[in-house]
Amino acid sequence: RLYECNITLDTTETLRDNIERILATMGIASLTWTPQGKYKLSLEYPADEAGVVSLVNSNHSFTEDDIIRNEATVVWPTAQERFTQVTVQFPNEAENFDMDSVTWPPTSSLSTTPYAIFLAEDNNNPLTKSFSPEGITNKYNAQAYAEQQVRKSRGIFTVDLTLSRKALTVEPGDIIHIKSDNLGLIQNKGTVNETGYNFKVESVAINDDFSVKVKCYHFHLKIFL
Repeated sequence: RLYECNITLDTTETLRDNIERILATMGIASLTWTPQGKYKLSLEYPADEAGVVSLVNSNHSFTEDDIIRNEATVVWPTAQERFTQVTVQFPNEAENFDMDSVTWPPTSSLSTTPYAIFLAEDNNNPLTKSFSPEGITNKYNAQAYAEQQVRKSRGIFTVDLTLSRKALTVEPGDIIHIKSDNLGLIQNKGTVNETGYNFKVESVAINDDFSVKVKCYHFHLKIFL
């Protein structure tokens, strides 16, 4: 609901290239290649936490018992990959497509604002970035894109691990749930609401012993805005 695609497609380009240009305007939408040799569109946009949970197949919830510990790593965004503030430049359709820009979050010294909070988390070193995304031609979508880039850079981390043969049915694009104290993948630890994290699978490789190497990233509501 916060995306638009105002682009001109070239019919001489491949179908895949044109689809990927469209998907690039849709946040984290993706086109993946399944083990069956087919393309699969991943267009999940849950509206709430219950919607995220509903995307996880009941057989794709993994715990310590399913993880081969000597082959697991968690990678958090580095300072260079994390943004305090993002500016989006775009041709504004309301201004006869003259170039315009929006910035999120707005610069503010008030301690309760997103900018001040992020800046404090970044040791008062503003980490700024500019984007000129294709397909955006109004301020509403430009601001939504800027906010998503900031929140995604600060909230998405990747996990590269090997799971037991229980993961043989996992495919790229699937949403899986991982709960592991050893990897620090537990939320609300020690409470009745204790849970793990949901991840979107980027790649899958099956080993000779039928264990499954999976690369995935944290899939959460703040990246949908």
